[in-house]
Amino acid sequence: MDALRKLVPMIVWCAWSVPTFACSLGFIEHEAAFQGGRADLSAGEILRLADWRAELRRSVPNGGRYSVYVRQNASVGVSAGLAEQRRRYLMSTLSNLGIRTDDLDVSIVRRFSEDLKPSKELLRLTNLAYVLIDPRCPHPCCPGPQPIDAKSNDWRNDGQNE
Repeated sequence: MDALRKLVPMIVWCAWSVPTFACSLGFIEHEAAFQGGRADLSAGEILRLADWRAELRRSVPNGGRYSVYVRQNASVGVSAGLAEQRRRYLMSTLSNLGIRTDDLDVSIVRRFSEDLKPSKELLRLTNLAYVLIDPRCPHPCCPGPQPIDAKSNDWRNDGQNE
């Protein structure tokens, strides 16, 4: 009975703490804020984007596939043309930060909450653009073991036929 009293709290603690050990890449999305009717980012926003990119290089050294989402809502001054200029600007900036153009997978302008009444909050949300990465393995959250190079690690070879 004494052993059971010690075992139950241990089981409860393990069950409770397992989700805290789950892997999470919290930096796979970057939110870029455009100003008013401008098609370019401020220097501060470019610096934040560059810092995000530097963190990705350290944490996900194999890079990944990038997606860019820009919002449009003409009722708050972000027309389809302005949104398209922002999309192109963001793609160009990412390229300047060292992201290969073939890694820029998806680039979309989306209509955003056009049925809502214009407001400051709607304007703020419409001026946000998002850059997301789908990281390539290996990285800390990759599922399962990584592929092994067949030639150098073939157990049948024993290094004799290299």
